[in-house]
Amino acid sequence: MGAIPSPFGEILSQSRWEETFLRIITTNECLNFYDGEIDSNCRLIQPDFRNPEEPFLFIENFPEERVESLIDRETTLLCRAQYYDRGLHHRISFHCVFKTRRTITEMNVIIAQILPPVRRVSNLIVAYPMNGSKVFLEIPVIGAPPEVRFHKHSIGSMNAFSAHDSRLRPKSRNVDGINVQFIDLGDSKLFEQDDKSADTSPDVESEFNDQAASNTAIVVLADKEMRKTFVEVLGEMGMKCLLYADYLDVIPEDFEQSGVYIFDTQQQGHHAHELLQTLITDGVIRSPRFALVGDTEKQAKPEEWGRIGKGVFISKRLSKTMIMRKLESIITSDVPGEVEHRKSFNKSALLVTEDMKIKDKIERLFSEQDYILTVERRAKDCLRFAQYQLPSVVLLDMDVKLFPGLQLLKTFKSFSSTKEIPIIAFSRGGGLEKVQDIYKAGANEFFGIPFDSDKFLNKLQVFMR
Repeated sequence: MGAIPSPFGEILSQSRWEETFLRIITTNECLNFYDGEIDSNCRLIQPDFRNPEEPFLFIENFPEERVESLIDRETTLLCRAQYYDRGLHHRISFHCVFKTRRTITEMNVIIAQILPPVRRVSNLIVAYPMNGSKVFLEIPVIGAPPEVRFHKHSIGSMNAFSAHDSRLRPKSRNVDGINVQFIDLGDSKLFEQDDKSADTSPDVESEFNDQAASNTAIVVLADKEMRKTFVEVLGEMGMKCLLYADYLDVIPEDFEQSGVYIFDTQQQGHHAHELLQTLITDGVIRSPRFALVGDTEKQAKPEEWGRIGKGVFISKRLSKTMIMRKLESIITSDVPGEVEHRKSFNKSALLVTEDMKIKDKIERLFSEQDYILTVERRAKDCLRFAQYQLPSVVLLDMDVKLFPGLQLLKTFKSFSSTKEIPIIAFSRGGGLEKVQDIYKAGANEFFGIPFDSDKFLNKLQVFMR
């Protein structure tokens, strides 16, 4: 087994870990682990930093055949992740070991212990036009070498780092008169589009590119003939198109200019419905109309569309007439805008808890009221729900096991889309200092457990008005 690379960049203060890992969960929950030979990806469920001396991560979907040997040998791994925050692209890296496996709230998870320090590199990624296509300039901000890097690749396909770090040697290259550093990534996790998928039709694409969002569709399909088919169908419907072969190349400004989104069900392991959910979470789009194109409806995962918007699956085998009918079903339907959306949920609450007794008690109280109650137990799910559904109030259990309630409370207040939502926090004690910290973090009201039902309902009604 090869040597494990060292983490690099500035040391991230441990006081920033909770905020950072919750940001990873809400924007890009993938973690990449490297043992000196093999790269493996998995999903971050929650951090657990309640004991600063033993910081843990709860993860799932790690390759099953490797788990036991890594735990038994206490193998040191290099873990890498990436996220976007405040307009910058951040990459973090750190060493860790797998400690044990456990079943928590019906999930089979691996508990990984972080071995400090956690280091971070921050860059500004700028799309740069060159010869009719896009390249990316990576401009260092914090922790990165002082040189501009040039990526002629799909930036969305990039994992946190290449495992073969010896290949990350910048070479001087002149790009349209600008001296930048070119990074030869070799066989890393950064994939370049092949000529076939990148071959969009300029004469068709240029006709449809500069249009208003109300009658503009983004068409992101790898197959050139399929793109042409949808352009023709949408043209007959009076719609204009922005065309792309890879949906990871579409920049946020393009999404903001469009009202309908037509994607392949998945590309390079990325699912379209997850991309849409991320765009909603980041505030780029809201309540989209979309069509996912593929071989089977199962690939599109329609059971996970519930909180995205108005969607439809379109088989690649359908005729143009049937494609038009499918598109008409979403284009002509009503999807609530932001104001109407908030109004439609003006008497709803989001409960965040893993405690069945608390859940049952609050559900009983709500059964006697004309209110809608949604229960979530995972940080990622509750944040996404709040950002999309905009409930009137959030009921937050500060004693949940899988994530620190205080940090989740701060995260709610850090997003522009959720910071105005009132939060009622509750906990089983901890003293005056803990209650003061909860209020300082942004809670509008606090109840100790057990709490008086009448007082709780009276306060709830105030926030429901």
